[in-house]
Amino acid sequence: MRNELKSKLMKKHGGHCTVCGAVGVPMELHYITPQSAAGTIDEENFILLCANCNRTIANRPFTEYEFNQYLANILAQSSEFENIKLEERLSREKPFQADITARSTDGKTWLIECKKTSSFTPVRLHQAINQIELYKALTKFDKYVLAFPGLLSVDQMSHLNALGIECWDAKTLATKFKKEVLEIPHPVFQAILSDVELASSKAQEEVFIERLDSCKKGKESWSEYQKLIGQILEHLFCPPLEAPISESADHDGVNRRDWIIPNYADQGFWNFMREKYHADYIIVDAKNYKSLISKNQVLQLANYLKSHGAGLFAMIVTRIGADKGAILTIREQWMANKKMILIINDEDIVAMLLAKLAGGNPEKTIGQAIERFRLSM
Repeated sequence: MRNELKSKLMKKHGGHCTVCGAVGVPMELHYITPQSAAGTIDEENFILLCANCNRTIANRPFTEYEFNQYLANILAQSSEFENIKLEERLSREKPFQADITARSTDGKTWLIECKKTSSFTPVRLHQAINQIELYKALTKFDKYVLAFPGLLSVDQMSHLNALGIECWDAKTLATKFKKEVLEIPHPVFQAILSDVELASSKAQEEVFIERLDSCKKGKESWSEYQKLIGQILEHLFCPPLEAPISESADHDGVNRRDWIIPNYADQGFWNFMREKYHADYIIVDAKNYKSLISKNQVLQLANYLKSHGAGLFAMIVTRIGADKGAILTIREQWMANKKMILIINDEDIVAMLLAKLAGGNPEKTIGQAIERFRLSM
């Protein structure tokens, strides 16, 4: 059956990969809508991909404009919307273009701000909100929407609702436009929205978020928090990273770290981190503090980082964040010793878990943290 179907698609596509156009290489069948999402086993529900594209399609890089176009097509196909416009110029006072504007059949007008991210860190969500608030000050639409092919936390969703901003995340899009998603083929977005978990059972990422929320801050729960962080990081990044090693000390036994994660990645984000930031191992300290971490915690971790040892990259995972002294020490360690130490808090962990749940790249949260740090220097 599959061989017959593959032969038909080979003739249909001329032996080309649907995504990259490669020819003369082994081809594989790829579901447009997977069977887990009620996808059918017929020719219309398959595309032909080379082996490389078939492995990476769910995380294929795409531009924001590509998502804008896809969502505009969804709205155009929907019976609930009309007069859909891409990049409409709306203000002469402060010229800007809305990603998408539309009118619903009940007469309401919509401004939709699109982002391509699979999750939002607090900083990125704040930036998106500020952008929409500017639009609200300059225009008079009935509805303002933040749309993206990922997921928000419950707190983030509540925050948007309180500001009068509607959220179309992956679950909302998959539910609200279920018929249109099935009808409009796209090798990336259709797969993302079809793969969103809509069942009543909780995904592992949601379980981790609940456990993180229920873990009490303070010394009495330090062991629970340390173990939980190790499990979360392993779930997020292994593979391509190796399983975390717990309670590792240096030769003198003085400097002991909570987790050491070996990095042997030969491609992608973690390969870049090893080559650029000497992240031969990812050094992690989990601090279940009720308050901000201080300079001392940063220096303790910095003492473990050695170019001839575990490398020069580390993360302090903490419940809240760092005080000014800790931040200043981190800057000094980077400038003087090229030691990159990141502060990762609960909101960052949740953002990475939501990205994983939405089929995105949790590594982007770490990349954004480095970006913020480097651009603040």
